[in-house]
Amino acid sequence: MDMTEIKALLFDKDGTLFDFSATWEAWAAGFLTRLSAGSDARATALGHLIGFDFRTRKFSPDSIVIAGTPAEVVQILAPQVPELSPHALLDLLNEEAELAPQLEAVPLRPLLTLLREKGLALGVATNDAEAPAQAHLAEAGITDMFDFIAGFDSGHGAKPGP
Repeated sequence: MDMTEIKALLFDKDGTLFDFSATWEAWAAGFLTRLSAGSDARATALGHLIGFDFRTRKFSPDSIVIAGTPAEVVQILAPQVPELSPHALLDLLNEEAELAPQLEAVPLRPLLTLLREKGLALGVATNDAEAPAQAHLAEAGITDMFDFIAGFDSGHGAKPGP
């Protein structure tokens, strides 16, 4: 393939732009603790449902959190969290996700600047909701580098769908 044919690059957010483990493992432990009102036993049980080991603070490779959408995570958790409606649980998950500090996988601004200087359009597609994705890119100071930003709820569906 002639590299001059490439006109755009579409990035995933978690695990590509931002270090997934450094970001989401600490966040998941805190979220489950809050959701469980401080009960380690309940946090451990909820974590198990979504492929998160609360004791070691690690996701299993097949965790729904890694490749799924927040709505899919809520489908799994909601039956065990009857004090919140599924809609309220999704709102809480997304609101808290917006606040999760992100660790850049590499220095992003220099990389994205180089790609823009080569004339490439840049985009982000994530299985996160769009609002947390926008918040994370803004926190990193790189929102302006992207021509397109979409979450699973932006009207294009979840990855890997179109």
